[in-house]
Amino acid sequence: MTFSFFSKKRFDHFFFLAIFSLIIFSCNQPEPEPIKLDRIAYVSDGIIHVAGLKDGTHTKVGKGAEPSISFDGRYLAYVSNVGNKQRIAILDFPNRNTSIIDNVQGTSWGPVWSPAENRYLFSARVQGQGNEYRVVIVGHTREDKKYVLSRPGIDIFSPSWAPDGQTVYGHDGRFVYQWEKTGHLVNHFSLEEKFGRLNFNSSTIILPSPDGSHWLIATGAEEPAGRPRRSTLTLYFFDEESMTIKKVSPDNVLIGEVSWGEDNNTIIFSGKDRRNQRQNDLYLLFLHENTVKPLQKNAVQPFFRTIEVAQAK
Repeated sequence: MTFSFFSKKRFDHFFFLAIFSLIIFSCNQPEPEPIKLDRIAYVSDGIIHVAGLKDGTHTKVGKGAEPSISFDGRYLAYVSNVGNKQRIAILDFPNRNTSIIDNVQGTSWGPVWSPAENRYLFSARVQGQGNEYRVVIVGHTREDKKYVLSRPGIDIFSPSWAPDGQTVYGHDGRFVYQWEKTGHLVNHFSLEEKFGRLNFNSSTIILPSPDGSHWLIATGAEEPAGRPRRSTLTLYFFDEESMTIKKVSPDNVLIGEVSWGEDNNTIIFSGKDRRNQRQNDLYLLFLHENTVKPLQKNAVQPFFRTIEVAQAK
């Protein structure tokens, strides 16, 4: 009996130590690196598509324009025609719910998600000082409050997020402005003094690279907002470290819209490889190699996002 009693105690003791050691071992294990998924949204024949560049996934979303994917891949923002106005629509992929942002006056267009949280921005027209002008609206999926980023009476073009998602850039054809996401102006600089004498106008696109070390500048003829581009954009690549700029447009392709790719070396754009081509296609431009790769036939308005998905332990 004594032998049996002490054997059971020793068994319970060692069982406890084994479980405790397993818990400690599990807690000390590093978190697995998240899986990175590349997703591109685009429009083909008026229908929004979301696809993976490497894993072959594809989702046909529905009618809309100017799609943008949230940083976590949960939401898609796009332009939807509601009555006689353009409104921003937010699609919640998991719940398949769509909400319309209808508490902003006038026309809305150009939604872009923050790279750091489920916050978005878009352009809108407002009335002020007797004139209509363009502003930037910043909102959040879980907040009713929206913030207006503006210069009173001055049109703001090409709004974009800073890489950390804390501030927003936009320009007026002469200056680039930088706001906090709540609307406080924190910085501005001259376009010409920084980037040189280019054809800056309302159609000029200025995008910081994913790490903030470079800028993509796309210039072309001035065209009305909210309409498909008819003229060709010329692309320039600006390096913050060397403070130099160079033209990177392929000579054999006419460029429409642009988006940064998954790193500082790739740009996705819509365009035509010859002047008599009727439909735009999507292309991938490798900056360092100066090469172009076809991506998708009959597609426009590309938007690229790398989504990080946590792995199970």
